[in-house]
Amino acid sequence: MKLLLTNVGLIKKAEIDYSSNLIILTGPNNTGKTYAAYVLYGLSRIIYDNLFEIKSLGSVGGNSSDDYVKKIKEIENKGSVSFNFEELSKFALNLLNLYLKDNSSFLLAKIFNTTDSDFSNSEIEIQVSNLKNFHKQILLREFETRVALPANAKFKITKKKKDKDLNISLEEPPDLSSSKPSPWSYIDVLLLPLLDLGLSTFLDKDPFIATADCGAIYFFVIVASLTRNDRVDSLLSLSDKDSRKKQDNQQRILFDHFRAQSSRYSIPIRDNVRFTEDLFETKKSQQSTHPQVAELIEKKLLNGSIIVSEEGSVIYQPSRKKISQQYGIHLTSSAIKSLVSLVIYFRHKAKTGSWIIIDEPELNLHPDNQRLIAKILAFIANSGFKVIISTQSEFIIREINNMIRLKTIENAFKELPEEIKAAFKMDLDSALDYANVCVYLFDKKVEKLDINKIGFSVRTIDEAINKLNEQTDLLDSYISD
Repeated sequence: MKLLLTNVGLIKKAEIDYSSNLIILTGPNNTGKTYAAYVLYGLSRIIYDNLFEIKSLGSVGGNSSDDYVKKIKEIENKGSVSFNFEELSKFALNLLNLYLKDNSSFLLAKIFNTTDSDFSNSEIEIQVSNLKNFHKQILLREFETRVALPANAKFKITKKKKDKDLNISLEEPPDLSSSKPSPWSYIDVLLLPLLDLGLSTFLDKDPFIATADCGAIYFFVIVASLTRNDRVDSLLSLSDKDSRKKQDNQQRILFDHFRAQSSRYSIPIRDNVRFTEDLFETKKSQQSTHPQVAELIEKKLLNGSIIVSEEGSVIYQPSRKKISQQYGIHLTSSAIKSLVSLVIYFRHKAKTGSWIIIDEPELNLHPDNQRLIAKILAFIANSGFKVIISTQSEFIIREINNMIRLKTIENAFKELPEEIKAAFKMDLDSALDYANVCVYLFDKKVEKLDINKIGFSVRTIDEAINKLNEQTDLLDSYISD
């Protein structure tokens, strides 16, 4: 899948293929890396709230909502109907892009908690970048969900892995004696969950994000302001797209000023903080498919355990035998604070196939731990998650390249050389196929970097290191023994 951005923040134009398992956004400061990551996250979070508007757009690409509704209504006589899921997904994508064409500035303003005028010339589009991979992804999708309609009518929507079709079946017929008008008149509502499932081919419905902003300040500035933000959200909803059409210019200026003064934080930051605030509820969930990732982070990076108390407080327990004392998270290092939410997410909520978006994972980490987090992120990407990171770390990039080289050697030998086994025995699960890695350099423009069996190079980082080395050599030449 490919995200197309035009005039979004500092990004003039970008095409970002996010179909790979590991997507790396790199480059100098203030070039738009975080913008791109936040747009991917924000779209995934808010687009599903606009399904009714997307559905109402009607016809696109030779198909129409009415055609799908007409077929759905056949359930009344047949008991079940089937749809080609690939065609449904393409239809949902076409409707989404039609919606984005007229609403990009509105959606971006919502994501970044600002005014439409800041994105008045912005455009967003999503495309299928590789048809072969798209076909494969469609076949691998599997799900089962249930929908209830008035008069106790219940429907089941299913798709099995390797099946091309999605099936809707009537599980419990409606009570025709207790509802007027006929409950069958509501059946067109079933198109909404179909569009939901179609769009989920392109946008994860429940992504996770760890923002760079939250490492040191979320316990103080942001958390303190969220309660105030929640109280005014209902008032700010008056400035949604439909209401804005009815406002005169003076009212619009007033709402834009009110929004700017009341809410300074983007959706990714607010979600990241709320996730941390709601640990008591999160702790109740034991649905994670990969709790071992949490244990890996604790063992390799934190040298201790993250515990959520019965009251929802976060506690750090060092693993060293001589230290039995537990510490409130506010007493721990910034490195531990920055990794808390990732540990708790993988312990309680992570689902295979979800998106993991991390802004600058190197923050607060010593170089050896930057190498370790790179290996852990590679392991996560190999475990069925989509990992998207923005980074400026030479150590993370070089370690990713090592994991690509390791996979190249693994593929070339029937059995790994003993020297390689000894050096990388703990890293084999982190070895990366370079075909599953995609790297973008954000500089004067956004460009996709070449990648091969030994990895990739980042021009801006290499230039900075070379310049530093040249200056060091010059200074050393004037220092006598």
